[in-house]
Amino acid sequence: MALLYLLASPEAELVGIASTGGNVAVQQVCENNLGLLELCRVTGIPVSKGAGATLTGRWVTPRDPTDRGVWGMPSCRPRTPGSPATIPRRPGCARPTPFRVN
Repeated sequence: MALLYLLASPEAELVGIASTGGNVAVQQVCENNLGLLELCRVTGIPVSKGAGATLTGRWVTPRDPTDRGVWGMPSCRPRTPGSPATIPRRPGCARPTPFRVN
């Protein structure tokens, strides 16, 4: 839902999506994010595959390997290769002061 709000907001500039695992595997999160962008007909936003495990190595929520997450839709678009840290910064993206999301 947060991505939908960001995509709909004229005040937000979404420059990339870092997908990480949680209640579903990280690969499924990537597919869900790509599917959402495709459904919204949004292009030009890189989606990268981030961490597939927690820092402690254990999950605190039950995981169902058949769960496809919120969207549960396949995508034809490939994810951006590399880690989230490699998403290129677009010109004009640098902010002189920190920003926050309300």
